[in-house]
Amino acid sequence: MKHLISLLTALTTAVMLLPMNVSADTAAPRFTYEVTDTSSKTACITGGKDISGSVVIPQEIDGYKVTSIGDRAFFGNCDITSVTVPDGITEIGSFAFSGCLSLTDVKLSKYTEKLGSSCFLSCTALVEADLGESLTAVPERCFYACTSLRWADIPETAALIGSEAYFSCPDTSGIRIPPSVKTIGTDAIGSHYNIRSKSVETIPGFSVSGMTDTYAQFYAEDKGFAFTEDHGHITGDADLDGLVLAFDASSVLREYTLLSSGKRSTFSRLQRQNADFDSDGLISAFDASGILRAYTMASSEVG
Repeated sequence: MKHLISLLTALTTAVMLLPMNVSADTAAPRFTYEVTDTSSKTACITGGKDISGSVVIPQEIDGYKVTSIGDRAFFGNCDITSVTVPDGITEIGSFAFSGCLSLTDVKLSKYTEKLGSSCFLSCTALVEADLGESLTAVPERCFYACTSLRWADIPETAALIGSEAYFSCPDTSGIRIPPSVKTIGTDAIGSHYNIRSKSVETIPGFSVSGMTDTYAQFYAEDKGFAFTEDHGHITGDADLDGLVLAFDASSVLREYTLLSSGKRSTFSRLQRQNADFDSDGLISAFDASGILRAYTMASSEVG
């Protein structure tokens, strides 16, 4: 119950502290901002009017380069369905997208280094969150009560997973903990609050994957989570077994077919990275044929 109380308190406090912003265009306001540095002409997005649907945060506004998204900028906006954060934005504030109940997809910039606490708290429709390539930590309560989140993908740059970062995400079946992670806070992953039993419980079937002899394995064993070994980034190794085989090519082709039909990816961050054989940022039939070609050549050399 203490978790539910703390959640409600956090949301109430954030609503009370919502700032009044100056719009970028008084005639037809959309994104609002504040100037953060006049000499370098940088700005922070603080919110906006009529922000809805698939939202792409602007890289520039009124001649100012956007480098951050402020605290509570889009708090409680139930009209946003997806968010794409472009290159140039390195920081997103606390509660920035908290309570966005229709938000299903998040894609951060590959240069986003910092997220504020409770950034996506209570985004109950959120299924997938791409955290980019530069994040230093997943802060406390970042994805608290994101009840639809399927998988927790941590960038290779993150050193910390904060307390309750993924607390009460019952649909999250597992997490990959990269070697960079050295600290995991209380109730950060793999647990949720059971209203019936009024207690914190482990999510059934929750598993941890990672490289052996790293903190991932130690943490999984300490908490009693199932642990699956992977071998890190190996181009072509879509199933993370440390080998590049014909099976990897068929897995990539299946994933490509799935994505082409408009369905969601089933691959984790590392799987997508390994599957992208031609390094073009996409998963395609060309990747599958490239993997198959590499496997065939390797097999003929062994023979």
